[in-house]
Amino acid sequence: MRRNVVWVWFALGFTASGCVDKTSSDGTDLPVDTGPVEDTGPVVDTEEPDRPEGTLEEVLPIIEAHCVQCHGTAVPSAGLDLETDFCGTVVDGRLVVPGSTGESLLYRRMTSEDAPMPPAGRLETDTLRPIGIWILEGAACE
Repeated sequence: MRRNVVWVWFALGFTASGCVDKTSSDGTDLPVDTGPVEDTGPVVDTEEPDRPEGTLEEVLPIIEAHCVQCHGTAVPSAGLDLETDFCGTVVDGRLVVPGSTGESLLYRRMTSEDAPMPPAGRLETDTLRPIGIWILEGAACE
């Protein structure tokens, strides 16, 4: 069976590398000449690099945009000031348990269907994702 597969493979003109062979006028296979490889220099990526997901640098703007108006210095609703010292306030095992979104009150409230934070409505999944990753990766505050 294997010999038949190999015969079909070569009969169709493929080599082991998958390139089509050229055949001489007498039916013998000629090696495939791919020509010289042109060096075009280093590859330059013109797009901006992706920001790493789940870093404090990515989490803080989300908190500032959606949480600080109620949980800031001016109005620390529920006694929660996320503006002055975010990490000192949340990464204490009560609001954020590093490594566990399920045990982190901050994340549970942000993803709650019944009582979402912010009260205006649950944030989009793409907005919540960096916060979840930050918590799961240890909630680093550096």
